Amino acid sequence: KVREIADRENIVLIFDEVITGLRMRPGSAQGYYGVYPDLTTAAKAIGGGLPIALIGGKAEIMDHFSPFGEVVMSGTYTGSLMPVMAAVECMRMALEPGFYDYFDKIGGRLFEGINSLFKQYGIPGHVRGIGARWALYFGVEDPEDDFDFRKIAGEFDRGLDKRFVTEALKRGLWFHDTPTDITPAHRALTTAHTMADIDETLEKTEEIFKVIR
Repeated sequence: KVREIADRENIVLIFDEVITGLRMRPGSAQGYYGVYPDLTTAAKAIGGGLPIALIGGKAEIMDHFSPFGEVVMSGTYTGSLMPVMAAVECMRMALEPGFYDYFDKIGGRLFEGINSLFKQYGIPGHVRGIGARWALYFGVEDPEDDFDFRKIAGEFDRGLDKRFVTEALKRGLWFHDTPTDITPAHRALTTAHTMADIDETLEKTEEIFKVIR
């Protein structure tokens, strides 16, 4: 509907894919859902750990930017070669057959396993993820609430999440801590993670759930 409204009102539709870029499919979230903007911003995963950001879009808009257009676009580090080379390699890897099938496989195992542990130990919450990106929603029992920011803000249990992160560290698992009381931190899978890593994570998660329930 947003795409339809933008077209009808002659509005430039911009997607922020800084978090979602390359993490779902080669076409990122827009490719996954089949809704395409006029301009896109991306960063993070596209650099494979190196600092880089980009803006891209339809030629009818991008042609206005320098060096060929009348709109000046520059930055202190826009000439840095190494991050660009890393981004090219990340894109090459993302286009390899089966690349995202691997994330679906290990992610599916992880998500299903943790959701089973939530039920087994009577802890309110669930895990949800797409591709390499996922989150633990402690206190949020209905997955449909993930799409309602107000509900998440009212239900998310940061205290329980913090206890989980602390207990995980004691067992050699590192999870990014949640910076606010409103929503959970997003976590990520990488190509370095193996199915053995997932199984170990599930074993240690069960140990943690026994402690924090």
